[in-house]
Amino acid sequence: MLTKSLKAYIEEEMKDNKIALFSDERIFASETGILSGEITVEPLDDAVRFHDSLIERVNKETEELIHTEETPQFLDTPVNFVKRNIHEFLFIDSKWFEIIRIDGLTLEVDDVFGHYSALTGLKLQKKMANDLKAALSEKLHGEDKVQLMWNDKDGLFDLNLSIDKLDGFNENEPLGKNLQLIYHFLFTVLKELESK
Repeated sequence: MLTKSLKAYIEEEMKDNKIALFSDERIFASETGILSGEITVEPLDDAVRFHDSLIERVNKETEELIHTEETPQFLDTPVNFVKRNIHEFLFIDSKWFEIIRIDGLTLEVDDVFGHYSALTGLKLQKKMANDLKAALSEKLHGEDKVQLMWNDKDGLFDLNLSIDKLDGFNENEPLGKNLQLIYHFLFTVLKELESK
């Protein structure tokens, strides 16, 4: 799953036996032998991963688009923006989400409990449910920090993740930094699933 999506990305993006990769992908490619010795890997700065993302502010109640934000500028906004604007959620899409097999990402703060949540569709086979639940629970130190449900209609898992429970999460840190944290978390979970 992770190997397949990373291989596809490398094949598509490689030019003259050179590929530029962020640290998660570079390390994984090295550990798994995806890259041959003839390929030159140029390191990318993780801080710029989401600079070309689509970020939309959306009204929670009506799901109407409020505004499409400019990247990379908006990535410097503290993630507590969604707490200060409780009636909104952020919809984020990035080409990098294809590697970790997610279908866009919604960030919001729960109106009742005040938890920061990331909601997404995770493209894995239904038979992976138990292993996925176990990996998520282990990484989050308890099942209460994640909700996972199979969606027959779309053929993916609906994942609701309490991101304020992730190691390193800080609501005062920029959105970009917290997106990197979420990406790394999901990358690590998929890496673990693949190793089983």
